Amino acid sequence: MTMYSTPRVIGIDEAYIDRHFRLIITDQENKRLLDMIPNNKPETAYCYLRSLENPSAVRVATMDFAPLYAKAVKDMFPCATVVINRFHVIQLVNKHMDAARKKLHDNKIVKKRL
Repeated sequence: MTMYSTPRVIGIDEAYIDRHFRLIITDQENKRLLDMIPNNKPETAYCYLRSLENPSAVRVATMDFAPLYAKAVKDMFPCATVVINRFHVIQLVNKHMDAARKKLHDNKIVKKRL
């Protein structure tokens, strides 16, 4: 349980610390860490989200593309809007851009050889 009140905009993410994935819960509006959970298991996320004092206060949840976190948010905060964190969107776009760039580059090399 957090010592802060339930945030209106909650951030759910994970970090790899000391050879373990940790669940990171943040208050996105006030830019503060609410909690760092020792693991990133879905049941741990549910347990933490259930422990929030006022779940109806959550209007927005930011996260990565993890479907299990999205399901937990929809189950626990049915009125909240899920927003994919821009870092993860940009990371995905860059991955696909690099793949397309590599494919174009490889095709260019093959055409030069012919």
